[in-house]
Amino acid sequence: VDEICEEHEVEKIKTIGDCYMCVAFTEDGVEAQRRALGRVLAVADAMHDIAARTLLEGEPMSVRVGVHTGLVLTGIIGKTKFAFDLWGDAVNVASRMESTGVPGTTQITADAYALLEDKSAFMQRGPVEVKGKGKLVTYCSTGCGR
Repeated sequence: VDEICEEHEVEKIKTIGDCYMCVAFTEDGVEAQRRALGRVLAVADAMHDIAARTLLEGEPMSVRVGVHTGLVLTGIIGKTKFAFDLWGDAVNVASRMESTGVPGTTQITADAYALLEDKSAFMQRGPVEVKGKGKLVTYCSTGCGR
């Protein structure tokens, strides 16, 4: 997956247990944000493809992907062992999109959905109860009704 991120100019931040955190940094402006979202969704699609082709006990694996858009705070933490990390509401909401998502699909917020030029690959799922946010309207890649 690291190579796929690199190919799409998406930055891997870290793995947390079975979670893979990545981000597409962007310049200001709606068009730049659309391009960054497209890069992230391309990585998500590739992850779904890899998982579907990978068998675990004879069954295809699946992943849940959560996507949000917004500002983040970045920094390097540590005194002896350094790590680059991200913080902020956008990070927390993206994490909640993943944890409340449906296996095998990508769940995105209404903010991310609004940036999409081609909305045909997503359908409204919400409202979904999101810790710290209440009920949010979300959208997921086709197949979330399974």
